[in-house]
Amino acid sequence: MKERPIELIFEEVRAQRQLTTEPGCRFVSNDIAMLYTIEPYKNNLPVMLRQPYRLREYRIVRVLKGTGLYVINLTEYEVSEGDVIFCLPNDIIELRHISRDCDFQMIAPSERMMPDLPSIREMGLQQGVCFNLEASARQHISAYFELLWASLFRTPFNAGAVCHLLASLLFALKPLYEAHETNSSTHLPRREEVFRQFLALVNQYARTERNIDFYADRLFLSPHYLSGLVRETSGKTVMDWINRSVILEAKVLLKHSNLLTYQIADELNFPNPSFFSKFFKRMTGMTPGEYRNE
Repeated sequence: MKERPIELIFEEVRAQRQLTTEPGCRFVSNDIAMLYTIEPYKNNLPVMLRQPYRLREYRIVRVLKGTGLYVINLTEYEVSEGDVIFCLPNDIIELRHISRDCDFQMIAPSERMMPDLPSIREMGLQQGVCFNLEASARQHISAYFELLWASLFRTPFNAGAVCHLLASLLFALKPLYEAHETNSSTHLPRREEVFRQFLALVNQYARTERNIDFYADRLFLSPHYLSGLVRETSGKTVMDWINRSVILEAKVLLKHSNLLTYQIADELNFPNPSFFSKFFKRMTGMTPGEYRNE
């Protein structure tokens, strides 16, 4: 019988003793978690470096200082002071590096705490993003984080107030994100905009769709044109990106589920376990079992 992947969700977070609620630096409840500082956990991070995890809640991260290297789905981000990272449920994230002086704050609300707000829909987010705030905007967003932090520890806990503060934070972030996107789009060549749309589709469909024609049709392009555009923009082929996405999914299932290899092969729409194992070995240099046990 298949068992669900062990993901970064509150049931697992609460099970880690070092991440239980503590007024000085963290708060964890059924529907929302907040990390005020990462300083106490630098020698005992709750996630392993260079290991992908699937999210089941939102993440709003504010980088206070230092630098880090994150991968959200297939996109790599070098983050630094003033950056905001926004991740959606089902995003696959990987923390590849953080500097010794890195510190950040994080809010992780469940979907129950994040109603279907117009600000989320209007942002048009299909996957996680990272963008930088100017100095004045940093102070403004910091005030929301501070108010949310104080509200989480009020007795009795006022879920309605917290929900409305989250909504206010999103409405405050919305124009800042839109300004970032406008500036980025102004400087991005058309081919890079199409490439970003292509990656979003790969993240969404690679489990089941591994044919170039499918992605070309979705982008209203010919397969030949899409192949050339992707190679010119990224230095990799369309199939390279599709295969990378499939491997990312496979790594999550191998490290964070109790599924057997043949079940993972079935989950990822391989014709048989042998085909999946050979594909994984070719892409990573390890068998699925070796990767799971390393």
